[in-house]
Amino acid sequence: MSDLEKKLLGRLLEPADIAEVWDCGVRAEHFENPLLQAVFNFTVDYWQSSQMRSVPTRWVLEQEFSGYHPPTGVTEEVFELASLLRRRYVTNQLQEMLRKAAVDSHVDPLSALKELHAAAYAATETVTPRLTRVNMADTAEQRKEGYLHTGPHAAQIGVPYGIDLLDSYTGGIYPGELSVVGAFAKTGKTWFLCNAAVAALRAGFRPVIFTLEVSFADIQQRIDALYSGVGYNHITRNTLTEEQRRQLCEAVDDLASRGGIAIERPDPGDRTVSHIVTRTRQLAGDYLIIDQLSRLESGIATRSTKELRAAVMSQLSTEISRSDSKIPCLMAVQQRRGDEEPTLESFADAAEIEREVDMALGIYRNAELRHAQQMRCSILGSRRSDATAFLLDWQLTGVTRIVGRSESVL
Repeated sequence: MSDLEKKLLGRLLEPADIAEVWDCGVRAEHFENPLLQAVFNFTVDYWQSSQMRSVPTRWVLEQEFSGYHPPTGVTEEVFELASLLRRRYVTNQLQEMLRKAAVDSHVDPLSALKELHAAAYAATETVTPRLTRVNMADTAEQRKEGYLHTGPHAAQIGVPYGIDLLDSYTGGIYPGELSVVGAFAKTGKTWFLCNAAVAALRAGFRPVIFTLEVSFADIQQRIDALYSGVGYNHITRNTLTEEQRRQLCEAVDDLASRGGIAIERPDPGDRTVSHIVTRTRQLAGDYLIIDQLSRLESGIATRSTKELRAAVMSQLSTEISRSDSKIPCLMAVQQRRGDEEPTLESFADAAEIEREVDMALGIYRNAELRHAQQMRCSILGSRRSDATAFLLDWQLTGVTRIVGRSESVL
């Protein structure tokens, strides 16, 4: 049983070999022999503490672990050995998961299915490659392809926010980036998200909206209003003219012909980052939209709301930026009352947000702006652009339209 583990450890005599094994996802829990598990942990700790420049010698390992003798004459490629170890671990985990699910399904099949999903995700995370370094020579062709790309998304580097001025200034949200939009309650965060989803669909992307507060019917009405241009107030009050009804029906058909927009509202217990991101990938989504942060769950034990938010932000930032399947994410966050206009400091859980996000936006409207059917949108923090602000036409009565009106109104 431990021959494979011994062979792999016998190859970990050079920093490059440990780096390859670590990057492809091998971890201590993949070893079934407790002694060999300890040897692997010691080897990796030694390598990391030396800034990845050296590894323990055979003599050091023999002195540290009485009875352990590193094998010699191992000829298999380190990647092949690592792959075999990971495959064995996954096979064992899968068999155990299926066995337990088969037993539990007789008592509570729904709970058994949820537990199977959570266990499968945890097992997948354990063997997911961790790429901690990159050589630009290795990615040269990939970068050139991006620079030379002339396809349908060439003009839009990232997925759109749905505001032309903002998209032109920022390039949209790049794959793997986390962007948040903050405002007071009932100010327009959900509208901002729906407008982004509509713009993304029109641009050929596949947005997925997770609404953790607003009903399906409300989200669909907002999207129909934005897609058709028909005034939202006419839709909700059912004061539509025959022309508006025709316009709405044509918009509904056109939206469906483009594949529609997936909207999900997970039950409590399923509002974790792992569930939401996994569902987005299952739906082949390439734009994740979440309404909103305060409703997300960490899936781990936390001692306070602040600690929970920190865990969620860290999980989300990490999960969407995985090198094999990066997903851009736009999420609504709540602003604390007391500040006249949004600032990073006025966001709830501001420190956690500032640490993890790539772009922080704030939208604001006072009585004067509301009367003029306008909204102010500010870039409060960004890794790729300077702070600035835009004045938006924010019209929901008569017609439904959210567009940039002027820029640089700081």
